[in-house]
Amino acid sequence: MSRTTYRNASGLPDDEQVTSARDQAILGRAIQDRFPRYYRYFSTRDLNYHGQSIRNHNHLLGEVEGVRRHQDRAIPRASGFNLVTSIRRGNRHLVAS
Repeated sequence: MSRTTYRNASGLPDDEQVTSARDQAILGRAIQDRFPRYYRYFSTRDLNYHGQSIRNHNHLLGEVEGVRRHQDRAIPRASGFNLVTSIRRGNRHLVAS
């Protein structure tokens, strides 16, 4: 990850916080490799919190078989929108950003 600088963990806007699609794909793959027991959480379509249902930002979940979401920035107007997603079908696996 040679083109990424994080300034906060929330994804809130910061002029010094930058990344690249390549670095986000590297991060997505590292999450799969290093934290396999938590990987299933990325395929969560909806989350119920205090009686409110919150839908995942990756609308490919449930629409395309095998898609899992990794990371996004949920404040698109101010900070841009990055999405890392993956798909697994049989023995084939692809990570894209």
